Amino acid sequence: MNKHCISYPPMARILAFLLLFLLLSACSKKEPDNLPPTVTVLPATDISRISATLHGVVTSNGGAITRIQFRYGQTSELEQTAHVAPTPGSVSTVIDGLQHGTVYYFRLEAGDDVSLISSPILDFTTERRTDTGSVWVSTPGTLEQLFTTSEAYDCDTLLLSGKLNGNDLRFLRRMLGRDNDGLPTPGHVSVLDMTDVQIISGGESYDGMRYAQADTIGKGLFASCQQLKELTLPASTVVIESDAFKDCTSLKALHLPGNINSVEPSTGCLALTCIDIPGNNKVYLSKNGILFNQDMKTLVWFPPAVTDDYQIPESVTTIGPYAFSDSQCLHISMHGQIKHIAPFAFANAQIENMVIPDMVENLERGVFQGCTQLTSLTLGTETLYLSDYVFEGCPLTELHIKSADFVPHCQPDTFGGAETLFSTCTLFVPKGCIKQYRSANLWSRFEKMVEE
Repeated sequence: MNKHCISYPPMARILAFLLLFLLLSACSKKEPDNLPPTVTVLPATDISRISATLHGVVTSNGGAITRIQFRYGQTSELEQTAHVAPTPGSVSTVIDGLQHGTVYYFRLEAGDDVSLISSPILDFTTERRTDTGSVWVSTPGTLEQLFTTSEAYDCDTLLLSGKLNGNDLRFLRRMLGRDNDGLPTPGHVSVLDMTDVQIISGGESYDGMRYAQADTIGKGLFASCQQLKELTLPASTVVIESDAFKDCTSLKALHLPGNINSVEPSTGCLALTCIDIPGNNKVYLSKNGILFNQDMKTLVWFPPAVTDDYQIPESVTTIGPYAFSDSQCLHISMHGQIKHIAPFAFANAQIENMVIPDMVENLERGVFQGCTQLTSLTLGTETLYLSDYVFEGCPLTELHIKSADFVPHCQPDTFGGAETLFSTCTLFVPKGCIKQYRSANLWSRFEKMVEE
């Protein structure tokens, strides 16, 4: 009997080979080394009116993690993103600038630069504003939306932050007790901190006449806000215009920012005792609550409620406009190096007497206007010009002129509003000069003239 090898047809051999390959592949199959991350979002915590903390857990499952982020927003579109460090494990972040009493949706996402795995969406609701404290204005023009009427008028202390335009300033004035027509409101904010506020242009007029300007405390912005006692201005402020605080009769402390480069005083701040400014300001400095320019050559603003007798520092050569306006100080002494006294420098001050330094050549417009206690004034030896309304409302009984070389020139309205002085005040002139004054315009109208 012959033995023969079994021979398979070629196609059968191919099929047998493929079957063997598939069996061997199935037996050696492994799980993939890199699975997608597991992303778990947790409920938000530390929820306030303007912020919240978001939490979650990311498990890498062996894959590369290059991005981890929270998406959030007021709709399920989740318009905003908060990135966190791409490190697997527990993750969290604080989001702020939120609106009070508002529902926010959020989720956690993690992955690489190609794809992200997302968690389910959760939500939280920010607290409504129920007490005084920090209020963030996330969108200019929306300050009013953050308060109910009762909340706005029940507020006593207010810490503001965010960008404010004219609409916001208009509403702020209402919270401070004045509407845009200057009429009283029930608002009674007495302490206002605006350190983190930035005033921007735009919006409606804040007082019916004037409009917000960037980084500027505009004229009349706080006018007649008579409940206000302490005010801290925005750190970004660079300009304070005249009468920005006009008739803030209860304002005691005014805190200026370090960036300010232009300050004009306000009238009617009868309770003001302190004006301070950071020591790093390059234009101004405050000494004992009194505002000077940086080299102390110009006295800019003397708080009106300071009542102690005051000796102007030797470094000062200029008294600025309205610097002593409304001052309740009875006696202010000026040294001989002062050269210039600006218009209205002592307007409505309560000084009783004054000696003008010899180097002062001009008495500017309205310099003693409304000084209802001023009974004695002595002009310096170099005083040669008197502007309009210098003595309006002054009850002078003595006016002394020291210069024997010339008769000071008067404007037509130098004695405007003070015409009674011609009959009630004695004019003292240098010895031997009475004839010149008897023939000089305006001076000749004094009925009582004496040489000394």
